Amino acid sequence: ILTSCGVDKTLIFHEYRDSKNFVQYSLEIDKTSKYLSLDINHENNIIVLGQEKKLQFWSLEDGKLKNLIETKDEDKLTGKTQILDNLRVVVDSSGSYIAISNNDKIVRIRDFNTGNLVAKANCGDITTSLAFTQNSKELITVTAKGCIYIWKLSKEIKGAIEKKKQQLGVLA
Repeated sequence: ILTSCGVDKTLIFHEYRDSKNFVQYSLEIDKTSKYLSLDINHENNIIVLGQEKKLQFWSLEDGKLKNLIETKDEDKLTGKTQILDNLRVVVDSSGSYIAISNNDKIVRIRDFNTGNLVAKANCGDITTSLAFTQNSKELITVTAKGCIYIWKLSKEIKGAIEKKKQQLGVLA
């Protein structure tokens, strides 16, 4: 499925059927928010939208909002909570985790189902692109200055992704 978000904030989906056919359908979403990034989970049934201060999870089957997570991070030293703009989002191949680049130059990995923060890395610059590797061992980030970082995922994250992929019968 190819996805895009129009200027009118309508999500447009193009499903590839064969070499001559694309099926197009759209989903009207909250038109009061600014959408910065989107990704679809492994089962192609939930789209994750990165917005200014939250993540939205929409069903592609019925077009309804399934979950909403306000993205915030608490500074353990000061106790202050910071609400974050989500510049880019990407879901791992098992649908277990979401990596999010934020305007504070930190990439955060959150649990897909709960939104709980499980890891973070300071890239030192705004991250313009990110991707989980197919083997689920690293997260690759690219910054605005063109630096490419390859981050090793923790054993816990790798293990959870591999376990879920085995349950789903996903290869690689």
